[in-house]
Parts: sequence; C-alpha cells; structure tokens
Amino acid sequence: MAAAITSTKNQPIDIAATLSTFSEYYSQRRLTSIDGSHDIKVAKLKGPFIWHSHPDADELFHVLSGTLIIHFAEEDGGDVELNPGQMFVVKRGVKHMPDTKDGQEVQIMLIEKIGVVNTGDAEGNLEGLKNDVKDV
Repeated sequence: MAAAITSTKNQPIDIAATLSTFSEYYSQRRLTSIDGSHDIKVAKLKGPFIWHSHPDADELFHVLSGTLIIHFAEEDGGDVELNPGQMFVVKRGVKHMPDTKDGQEVQIMLIEKIGVVNTGDAEGNLEGLKNDVKDV
C-alpha cells in the first residue's frame, strides 16, 4: 500500500498500488505535497472532461498509461497528444479540455498548486465533475 502523506518513515509511494484502490474517473488522489505549495496527485480519466482554465496556476500532466489528448483552441497552439512517459504543462489561464484517445482509460500524475480545483473556472452544471481531492 502507498505511504500516507503524514508518514514520518522513509517509504516509497507505490503509484500503481494507489491507482488500483479506486475506479472513479476524474477523481484525484493526493500522493503527497512538496514545499507546502504543490500537490502531486494521480487520477484515472476516460472520455472528455470539460473546457476550463486555472487562472492562478500552471498544471503539469504526466501520462502513466493510455493516450491523453489535451484540447486547446487553435490560437493557443492546438491539441497535444501525450503517450506514456510524456508530460505537458498547461500554463495558467489557458483554456483546455482533457480527453482520452478513443475513450480508453488513461492514468496520469498531476502536479499543481495546493487548492487547485479540477474544474478550474468552468461554470454551469458541474454535477458529478467537481470533486474534492482525496488523500491516499
């Protein structure tokens, strides 16, 4: 099992074990925090999320499995496709929409400021999308 955030022991965090403990999509799990300012999280994605931005924070996506497509407006450079082992930083304030290739499950690691909400500045009906980050 993965080491808890509050652990005082030197233990590795088992990312695969953590991912095996949940099945919800777009529900993030906090593995740990660094420097009291950023969270390192994992999530499972499947299909399109919603268009949104994070006005005050960059967001790093690192793909662990599957193929992630991050949609952007053409004026923001167009879409980015990421495969396992690749990462991409979405800059603060840039509208984007995570999606998965052909509806497959994708597992990712995220690094973002503590307190960043997955739906960012999106408005409207967010029922079932906006969630609290759960600690491992």
